Amino acid sequence: MTKPTRLQKRSSVSNGCHRQATTKSWFARANVPLLLSSAFSNLSTRTKQLTPTITTTLLLITTAAISLLPAACTPQSGLSANVTIARSQQQAITAAAPAPTDEPGVGVAALADWDALPVLTSHQYQQFSSYNRHPGSEPFEPGGKDFNNFIAAAGDQRDLYLEQLDGPPPDDVNLGGYLLAAVDDTPGYVSRMFFTRFSLLDLLRDELFSDSAGLGRFDNEVLKIYIDDLTAPSVVIPLADLGQTTPFDTPFAGRNSAAVLSYTPISFEHTLRVVLGGTSAPYGYYYHINVQQISETPRPFTPRLAEDPDFAAAADLLTTFGTNPNTGCYLVVNDEPLTLPADTTTEIFSDETAGTLELLRFSFADPTPAALGALRLQVYYDSATQPAIDVPVDAFFGCRERVAGYRTLPMRVLVTADTADLACFLPMPYAESVRVLLCNDGTEPQTVRASIAVDRALPPEPWGYLHAAQHSVAGPQPAGSRFTVINIAGRGRYVGTWLFAAGNSDQRTGEFPASLNILEGNELGLIDGTAQILGTGTEDYYNGGFYFATGPVNHPFAAANYVHGDGADPGVVSCCRWHILADAIDFQESFQLSFQYGSDNPNLVVRYATVAYYYLNQPAPQKRANF
Repeated sequence: MTKPTRLQKRSSVSNGCHRQATTKSWFARANVPLLLSSAFSNLSTRTKQLTPTITTTLLLITTAAISLLPAACTPQSGLSANVTIARSQQQAITAAAPAPTDEPGVGVAALADWDALPVLTSHQYQQFSSYNRHPGSEPFEPGGKDFNNFIAAAGDQRDLYLEQLDGPPPDDVNLGGYLLAAVDDTPGYVSRMFFTRFSLLDLLRDELFSDSAGLGRFDNEVLKIYIDDLTAPSVVIPLADLGQTTPFDTPFAGRNSAAVLSYTPISFEHTLRVVLGGTSAPYGYYYHINVQQISETPRPFTPRLAEDPDFAAAADLLTTFGTNPNTGCYLVVNDEPLTLPADTTTEIFSDETAGTLELLRFSFADPTPAALGALRLQVYYDSATQPAIDVPVDAFFGCRERVAGYRTLPMRVLVTADTADLACFLPMPYAESVRVLLCNDGTEPQTVRASIAVDRALPPEPWGYLHAAQHSVAGPQPAGSRFTVINIAGRGRYVGTWLFAAGNSDQRTGEFPASLNILEGNELGLIDGTAQILGTGTEDYYNGGFYFATGPVNHPFAAANYVHGDGADPGVVSCCRWHILADAIDFQESFQLSFQYGSDNPNLVVRYATVAYYYLNQPAPQKRANF
């Protein structure tokens, strides 16, 4: 995500430790004439030896921030009343809402059904976001402005600094805010929502940008969701209440790494509008609204989802992330000690009967990334001569940069003083046979304890075989290039990405140097040849805000197990995002996912690597392009 205050955007996270953000009653002692003097003094200090382009940009931002001081310093009682009214409205909506019907809710059922993860559907995935609409426009080049961009202004709201609108509102109705997402004439459900914000006034503070106590927090903003009826919203919830109000409570929603998330499914039969109201002029807003368009008519949404047994089952599933969610499997390899000779491939398990692998677990004594990187995990399905999975163990389990613990739904790593226990829970069905191998490409033998579990049941048709592919580069890359995570052909379902990135600060004219500038790169997802995922920054894609400002984080759908950005180059990050359950990405013909290198600056790269996880309707990989 491109921030206008990136000069200070230095994460103080190192080796998993984050300096506590300082808190100040800044506005309580605000004196505008003094602020004007100190702001420009502060700005002058920061712009010494900077180029005229940077100085002009900073002057523009600071002038705008100061011009917004009166609005920002307005007493909060009126704005708090806005939240109180929203809460009262939602209580009335819930009281009048019907209980869930007996028919399954498509999104809710998908969120609860772990066994259906390999099942391929015809759902069409789309991401609405605040992505940069006008690449190349000043004053935020290089990098672009990917905040305060909206479809339309659909009601009465304060104008935001540097807001950009796609056009006039599509409806002749006051919806009460900025329009974030709009779907017409098709059924579907919202699968994920992501929000974060920063204050332009943080530029005037004498603390690190990442130490701002309000970074990624919300006060008075209200989310309104209109479902099949534009005369009245079906959801009215303050963003600050995400994680606290049913059905947008933990574990479905809440704060995560300087951002707020929601994975509560919100179904609609034909029309959807997502609106953000209660915004304040000094803030920059980033958002993602992910929508699944489906062929069947879904059950109507009700805020009484907690009464749905599937919703309760989903809550149980998400709450226990980090443990094996598969329930029908049994161990066929049980903590078996193995010696892996150097330069040798060892078969760990083979099976000639159809089934589903539901646990791959390896335990090592005090391993290093180099030792794990010398081992490759290979998985062959049926009669395929090419492995569907051929990935170094360190990368497959998220330990390429550091052997560090984390927990997610599909995968986890437990690290103690003398062992590292690596486990993958992604279902791996096969129609005829399977072979699991470990290849030791190193010069020294290694020992490992292995566990594998199988379920004899197969998922409902049509299902896919689990594949994993690594791609890595090192050193500066060609100008104008992007990093391709995956480019595959065939019918399938994309379910996750691990990222391992190290990059230098961006010293170009017009850029604000920070050791984690490599995370400025925006994602681009092409589903069946159409750009359906346009992003706002690398860490946003991985469910984090502002270079993972709060440090390492665990979540059912994402994790950051190593964040190092203390101002010294290179900055390093290791993180993952899982597109699973209701948020899976189905494709019928092809899928491609790529990222910019920082703010379109491939020279920043020290090293950059990913592992892509996906289901494909064939046992051998079908890449469309060589990496």
